[in-house]
Formats: sequence, C-alpha cells, structure tokens
Amino acid sequence: MSKTTVPARPPCRLYLITPPAVPDLTAFAGQLAQALESGDVAALQIRLKDVPDAEVRRAVEVLAPLAQARDVAVILNDRADLAKVTGCDGVHLGQRDGPVAVVDEDEEKEEAEPARVLPPRQPAYPSIHIGRRFRRPPRPPPKG
Repeated sequence: MSKTTVPARPPCRLYLITPPAVPDLTAFAGQLAQALESGDVAALQIRLKDVPDAEVRRAVEVLAPLAQARDVAVILNDRADLAKVTGCDGVHLGQRDGPVAVVDEDEEKEEAEPARVLPPRQPAYPSIHIGRRFRRPPRPPPKG
C-alpha cells in the first residue's frame, strides 16, 4: 500500500476583532496586549460602530501601536478616510461601506505594492487583501 503525502498547510493565524464599543479603552488595551501575546496574530480589526470620530481616532492611537509593535496589521472597519489619516495598515469595507474614493485615489501610484492575498479558509470569505486595492465589478445585491 502506498502512502499519500498530504501537502503542508500554511500556519493558521488569528484575526482579532474589537467589540463595537470600548467604554474603558485603558482596560481594553491591557486585554488586547495579553491577547496579542497569546498566539500568532496576523491582524487586528478595530471595529467600532456608531461612535464619534474622536473615539475612533483615540482607539487607533492607543491600540494600533500595541499591534504594530508585534508586526500585526491594523485594519479599521468602515472608515477609509480615518484609516488613512491615523496610520492604519488597511481598511475593511463591505459592499455598502464607503466612501471608497479615499482608497482609490492612491491606486495609480507606481510605488504602490500589489495586494498580498491570503488563501481562503472558508468559501464564505474568498480572500483577505492587505495592500493595494484593485477595481472589480460590483457584486450583485444580496437575495432576500
């Protein structure tokens, strides 16, 4: 009987997501630091919802250095404008989030690097892009 060789899988890495509100940023920063030391973390998504811009900026100011000091990409949810000015490594934009114009304006610069696309882990999430964004046709609206 012959042995079948199973190809090695890339290591699984963690993608941390903040809660939609962080009432005590100092306490959360301590918890985040512990989480960042607990495993191989690839990215932190700061996913604050329905909070003022000043709170988002303050959260990035406090949390991003903790992640970036450990080579963890910091992704800001929904807000390309704030991601750009606060020094985040990327932005998570859903189909209905925006404005995308802030992301698109750097698209033609020659020094921009192509996006690194991580292989999908689940069919529902086709890819994660870190780096330059490329235009594609819009997806059809969800059914239902």
